Amino acid sequence: MGGGGGAGQVPGDGLSTRARLGLGRSLGDWGVRGWDLMLGAARLNVRGSAIHASSLELVLQRRFDPGIRSADNQGSPASPRSTRSLGEPPAALALQAIRPRVARYHLAGSAAFDALGIEAEFGLAGTDWLPVLKTMGAARGNAQGYADWTVGARRYAPLGSSGLSAYLDLGLGTGGGGAIAGGSGLLAQAAGGLQWAGSKPWALQLEAGHMHSQGRFRSNYLAALVNWQDSGWGPAPGRAAPDLGPQAWALRAGVSQIKSNARLRQGASVGRPNIETLDLQIERDIGASAYLLGQTSFAMLGQAGGYQSGFLGVGWRQSVGDWALNPELAVGVAGGGGVATRGGGVARWQLNLAHRLGPQSQWLVGLGQMRALKPGGMSSPTLTLGMTQHFMLR
Repeated sequence: MGGGGGAGQVPGDGLSTRARLGLGRSLGDWGVRGWDLMLGAARLNVRGSAIHASSLELVLQRRFDPGIRSADNQGSPASPRSTRSLGEPPAALALQAIRPRVARYHLAGSAAFDALGIEAEFGLAGTDWLPVLKTMGAARGNAQGYADWTVGARRYAPLGSSGLSAYLDLGLGTGGGGAIAGGSGLLAQAAGGLQWAGSKPWALQLEAGHMHSQGRFRSNYLAALVNWQDSGWGPAPGRAAPDLGPQAWALRAGVSQIKSNARLRQGASVGRPNIETLDLQIERDIGASAYLLGQTSFAMLGQAGGYQSGFLGVGWRQSVGDWALNPELAVGVAGGGGVATRGGGVARWQLNLAHRLGPQSQWLVGLGQMRALKPGGMSSPTLTLGMTQHFMLR
């Protein structure tokens, strides 16, 4: 989902189909256990556009077990399923922390812009380098529609016994949109930072780094991160992370319709169709009813190819028998596809009606409103249909 956009502003709906054939081999026989080398060929089509492309792929794959378990009626973890790939068991991977990120990008010769995002940090057995996944999107400034994703590794070094530590962060990824000259989209990132984990239940981080694209995009950035202990300390150098036991999570997949009106798009919106998006949402329970949420959405219908959004927020589940009301409130970033988000900062509220399908799953329908934070931007009603699956993560 989400095909379209880029420097050519390719028209289309964003709905993508991709067929792929691959062949892989474990590298364990060559002394590199846990890794696979894969070759593949794929065919990509984007609905409503001229994109019909073939590609060849070379993939280096690291296998891991994320510790996902099913949950029974009492919410206890069930036995893990045996998972193997190419004949070898996966390495143990533990989620250490999920952290909101706020950053300011400083561009050479251009005005700075602010970005909002999230990172997930993991612990991988057998190494002091921690895998890190980051995503950021423009929230304020003249880069509406810019987004980047990076995958990298981080290593911490404790600075005494006060809970203060330094870290080095290296990554590769992709980024572009928002009239940023990112070339083909390839990004390299290097950063250093300080983490202070001396005040429970919070840990704070400050980070300075550099983004370097294959195109003309070069940016120094400053970022601030906050980490809540209940999602793990991160590695908290100099101390062991607490054993939090099984943690209750949920994954939601669905589709949403953003109602077209005079303010939805840049330029003329009269006669333009509604925008349909594919939504993926992760939820982390923080009490009997409350939960934190992170959501990402991609356009798939409605002549808004390249539009995407990301949100962080809170929700509440109020159950009545097999039914539940779920109000949610979130802020985030959105852009691309000609949608008038006026810099990228957006907010949404939504009221969901959910019905239990089993002890771990629900379907839901939701009504809400999404609007740009900056006056004069989009403000549209939304309709959502989705399915939620609950699970335990240890």
